[in-house]
Amino acid sequence: MKKLTTLLMALLLVLSLAACSSNSGTEENIGAEATTVTIWTTFTKDQLEYLKKTVEDYNANNEYNTTIVLEDMPSTDFDSKLMNAIASGNGPDIVFNYASTAQNYVNDDLVIDWDQYLTKGFTDNLISSAYEESRSFSDGKMHYLPMFVSGPVFFYNADIYEELGLSAPTTWDELVANCEAVKAAYPDKYGFAADSLTDVGITLFKQTGNDVLDTNTMTLTIDTDECKQWVQWFADNVANGNFLLAPSGNYFSEDMVSTQLVSYIGSNAGAPYLEGINWGVTSLPQGAGSVTWAPDWYRGIIIFKSNEAQEAAAVKYAEYLASAEVNAGFCKAANYASPYKETIANADYQAYLATDDAKAVAALNPDIAGSFPARGYNTARNAVKDIFSGVAAGEYTVEDAFSNYIAEANASLAEE
Repeated sequence: MKKLTTLLMALLLVLSLAACSSNSGTEENIGAEATTVTIWTTFTKDQLEYLKKTVEDYNANNEYNTTIVLEDMPSTDFDSKLMNAIASGNGPDIVFNYASTAQNYVNDDLVIDWDQYLTKGFTDNLISSAYEESRSFSDGKMHYLPMFVSGPVFFYNADIYEELGLSAPTTWDELVANCEAVKAAYPDKYGFAADSLTDVGITLFKQTGNDVLDTNTMTLTIDTDECKQWVQWFADNVANGNFLLAPSGNYFSEDMVSTQLVSYIGSNAGAPYLEGINWGVTSLPQGAGSVTWAPDWYRGIIIFKSNEAQEAAAVKYAEYLASAEVNAGFCKAANYASPYKETIANADYQAYLATDDAKAVAALNPDIAGSFPARGYNTARNAVKDIFSGVAAGEYTVEDAFSNYIAEANASLAEE
C-alpha cells in the first residue's frame, strides 16, 4: 500500500475536491449532460458475450443520456495495469473483481461509497453473506457491489462411486471412508484432491468455529489445537495415499478425466473440463466442528471516483445488471449463482438451476456461506495455504508451520 500511496499522490490532489463533496444519491446527478462510462473487463467467451449484450441493450434504452463503453482487456498482469492506470488518471470507471481488490484502493479514497448513490433499500435484496462482505472494508463503508457467486464444490466419478457402492460424502469422515474404499479397490488411484487447498483449509477452520482473522487486531486466530489437528489430518491422508497433493499436469480436472483421481473439490466453473467421464457433484462436506459453513466467491463491481454525474451513471448501470431478469441471464450465460433474492426467485433462474448444465452451480450453497473480510483477506488465505501445503509436503511439522507462517502473516497484516 505504501507504493500505491506514493504513485497516487498527484491524483489525490485532483480528486480531493470531489471526495469532499456530498453526493445526493438521486438521479439529479445524471442526465443533464452526456456521460460516458468505461468498463474494463477480462471476461471471456459466454461471459464476455453477455456483458456486451447488456451494454448494447442499456445504451439503446437507458434514459440517463449515458453511453457505456466496454474495453476487453487481457487478464495477464491486469491488477498491476489497473493500478498504474488509476494512478495516472487514465483508468476505467468500472471493473468486475473481488472485495479484496477494492480494498487496495480504499485507504487512498479512490473508490466510491455506494451508499451515496444506490436506490434506497437496494441492498435489502442481497443475501446476508454477500451483504456482509460488501461491508467488510477497513472504513466500514460499501466499496463494491456483489454481482455473481461462484465457489468450490465436490466433484466425483459417478461410475466408480456406483461400482463401489459409495454415496457422495456429506462429512469429512465419510470422505476418508470413500477414499479408503477406492484405495482398496484401485491401489493406483487417489480418492480425493483439493484444487484450492486454501478454501478447503479455511472451510475446515471455519467449521470448527474459528474466524481465521481478527479484524480488530489484524492478526490470525488459527493457532489452536483444533486447527492443528485438521492440518495433520490432511497431511496424514496425503501420506497414506488417500489424498493427492498436486496434479500430475496443470489441473486436477485432468486427473479426474484420466480416472487417476476419483474426486476433488474445485470451482464450479471447472465442470466443462470434465468431458469424457460420468461425473457427479454435490456441496462441500461438513462436520469438522459444530458450525455449518462453506465458502463462496463473490465477484462484483468496483467503481472508481471521478465526478458525481459519472459515478451516478455508473451506479445506474450496475443496478441494471443486478435487476432480476438481467442478472439471471448473466448467471445462466456464465455459470454463476446469484447473490440477489429477487434473482433467486426468478422463474428463468430457477429453470436454469434445474438443468443438467447447471448442476455444479446448484451445488453451491450461498445460504450457509459466510463472508470473509476484504481487508487482510489475501494475506490470511496465503497463510492457510502455506500451512496446509508445507505440512502435507513434509517441509514442516505442524508446530513449525503454524509458528512460521502465522508470524509472517501477522507482520504483513500489521502494515495493511
